[in-house]
Amino acid sequence: MRGEREESSFQLIHVNIYDNIILMSYNLINRMNDRGNAFMGKVCYHCGTAHDGGHFCNNCGTNLNPPRDVYFVDESCGDCDASLPRWARFCPNCGRPFGFTEPISPERVAKRNKGLVAGALFFSVVFLAIPLIISLAEDSIPIQYALIAAAALITLIWIITVIRWERGKYKDGTVIRHTSEERTRSERDISNTTASGKAKRINIAYTLYSTYVQYDDGTTDTFNLENPANHIQLAIGDRVRYYTSTRTYRKM
Repeated sequence: MRGEREESSFQLIHVNIYDNIILMSYNLINRMNDRGNAFMGKVCYHCGTAHDGGHFCNNCGTNLNPPRDVYFVDESCGDCDASLPRWARFCPNCGRPFGFTEPISPERVAKRNKGLVAGALFFSVVFLAIPLIISLAEDSIPIQYALIAAAALITLIWIITVIRWERGKYKDGTVIRHTSEERTRSERDISNTTASGKAKRINIAYTLYSTYVQYDDGTTDTFNLENPANHIQLAIGDRVRYYTSTRTYRKM
């Protein structure tokens, strides 16, 4: 009898574990399906226009059911938790609008430049203190040499600060071409080592997606990604804005 009770208890535990696994799998599939439905959405994530179930927005032509490649930024709606495509202006599921602050707005420019100055001052103090400490600790190093080295480093810091200074400039352009190229790169594989314990190098194949833009001033630029997001979201003829200081861009 005791053996039968132990066997029954074991079977009950086994069934409970099995049921829990099935329930967890069911909930996971439901969450994935919910997110998948949110991908198609109810409104255009670019212009906010409600759509009639078509694949493209009737107002702006945006692909309303893009592949996951455009969701590589881990962001979600604060109201309904739907996944958001890159550069989303509206939630595709509930339609919540998202405020967009231009990187060249006076507030953003002032904040960025304030941070640059604070960083430059901090490193200036550090690069001034280190040579002085070394000079005082080592009698063989004249203090004037330490000050010259510190002055050179501080000058370099402020030159970089001037170069990175946000001036609120941007360039508008038009997408003129897409290309893709199969490439390989060499990386070390830590799971595959030599007899000495050093990681072996392996070749990894990848696709480089290039988007060519011609700016209104006549210059051109190329945006390269190992992800087809630009090819999906930036059609030929679309307008883009490039922010020179932050080196970022977005679809207009």
